[in-house]
Amino acid sequence: MDLDQGGRQLAGLILDTAGRGQHDQVADLIAPFDVEQLRSLVTVLAVQVDQSAPASSATGPAAVCDTAQLLGATLLAQPA
Repeated sequence: MDLDQGGRQLAGLILDTAGRGQHDQVADLIAPFDVEQLRSLVTVLAVQVDQSAPASSATGPAAVCDTAQLLGATLLAQPA
């Protein structure tokens, strides 16, 4: 499942929010996603980081690691 344009914009917002260290807001943004949507989000985030790094500190390694940790925790909390 691929994210639509709105999903890609949301992925950018999530990455930007994580880059500012606002982890609670990131968790709130991804809370309604199901497992497939989270997997698609990870793919979109990876592409966005690849395209923009190192242009912005919001897409730097720390932001990516923070986002990956939040997404991983959310995926683990999802029922199988």
